[in-house]
Amino acid sequence: MTASTRHHRASRGNLIGLFSALPLIFSSLAGLGSVYAQGSNPPTPWFASTHASAKSSPVLQVPASLAASTSFAVTTTGDPATCVTGAKLSLRCAISAADKSTATGAKSITFSIPSTDTGCAAATIQGHAVKVCIIRPIKDLPAVTTNQVTVNGYSQTGAAANTNAVTAGDNAILTTRLDGSKDTSSGQGLLLRGVGDVAQGLSITGFRGSFSLGAIVPDASGDVIQGNFLGLTPAGVAAANVNGVGTFILSSLASPVRIGGTAAATRNVISGNTGCGINLELPSVVQGNFIGTNAAGTSVIGNGLYGICLFGNNGSLGATIGGTAAGARNVISGNGGDALRSVNDSGTHIE
Repeated sequence: MTASTRHHRASRGNLIGLFSALPLIFSSLAGLGSVYAQGSNPPTPWFASTHASAKSSPVLQVPASLAASTSFAVTTTGDPATCVTGAKLSLRCAISAADKSTATGAKSITFSIPSTDTGCAAATIQGHAVKVCIIRPIKDLPAVTTNQVTVNGYSQTGAAANTNAVTAGDNAILTTRLDGSKDTSSGQGLLLRGVGDVAQGLSITGFRGSFSLGAIVPDASGDVIQGNFLGLTPAGVAAANVNGVGTFILSSLASPVRIGGTAAATRNVISGNTGCGINLELPSVVQGNFIGTNAAGTSVIGNGLYGICLFGNNGSLGATIGGTAAGARNVISGNGGDALRSVNDSGTHIE
């Protein structure tokens, strides 16, 4: 990889190109060299070296009863300005409590929102009748600053992780949606600033802050983004309210962020965002994701700019995109410009 902007070439690991059905990928795209997806004229402007900083709101004061807890169950879709003893726990309160907890070791933010909550509505996903609960923050959420916190959307009733191989699409059932359409501040979604934090099992839409902010910003070493729909509804289709980007890594990290993984359950679907599906500035591992398609992998819901944007800050980015194992391959298709686009990056490994 040279230090100038250039187009990456695909290898056997990643499946890149426009397709109408997954079987077509293997018959016509497995050996494709060009990374051009749907667009013949790459959109402008391309991601610049100056970008908006990741922002968050202050944590709230939390009840003393949560001071030493390690597990925090969200029980309402509401977003009250305070955390009150005995009241239902909002996502904002749960993040605040995790950040302030004096307990050591790993912590979890789970979801136990009752189906009678006014923010929950009936839906049919993958043939299952479920209730999808939508949380609409009125301003940026606090950053998750404590190490080893898992924000687990799969804990909500009815949710289940994907079990399909890449050739069969994504059959995850997501029942928790985080939507930024009411966010009156920077328009950023979930910000992870603790080492080894995990965000999984969430549909995230409507966080439109800029091309540099979006659904999830993992901002610490070893963070993991897995099993999410970033830009899609829980049904795996385009959202009316789109994100700026799917996910954006921007800090100096001692160990890479992982986006997706080789196991079926770790696959993200990152599609329909205004900017890039994934913006990378520092070392990251991107494996096993659908980028620019619906959840089934059968039609295009492209990201507005590129599938993956690689920005090396005049040096080696050191990202890994794909891999030789079948589960490591990314499907990247239908985006506004190239599948992958890099600037000043000399160290990214694509296979």
